Amino acid sequence: MQPGCPRGAAALASLTATDLWPGNDWNFVFGQGALGSPTGVVSLHRLAGPPNEKLLLLRTIEIATHETGHLFDIPHCTAYECCMNGCNSLDETDRHPLAFCPECDAKIWLVSGMDPVKRYRLLAEFAKAHGFEEAEETWAASAEKLAPAH
Repeated sequence: MQPGCPRGAAALASLTATDLWPGNDWNFVFGQGALGSPTGVVSLHRLAGPPNEKLLLLRTIEIATHETGHLFDIPHCTAYECCMNGCNSLDETDRHPLAFCPECDAKIWLVSGMDPVKRYRLLAEFAKAHGFEEAEETWAASAEKLAPAH
């Protein structure tokens, strides 16, 4: 168990309505999770726009997923369009996919020991339940490609 994490948890990402400002060289951050740290934080302060609950949920999940990636020691991705790309605006956040790229996914599988097919299927079910069509298609296709032939 990591210090600062509940029993059985690998990492803990908290949500806050407070604006995050990590220092004099920064304007703001949507969230913060240091590489390899067991804990991180996501701010909802700048995520709201026009009244759109689905967009707010998508932005929150994307930032939380990104920060949790850092907690699993994954740096910003520069190889692909990926949830682990850095972003400095809501426009950038909205353009990034919710899914990790193949390289960042492989890192998650390595550190978590999770079955990738099961993970993709569960993620596709979650995306479908919340109307995130692009993510659902990506994860369902990934599960299909990795699933053993029957």
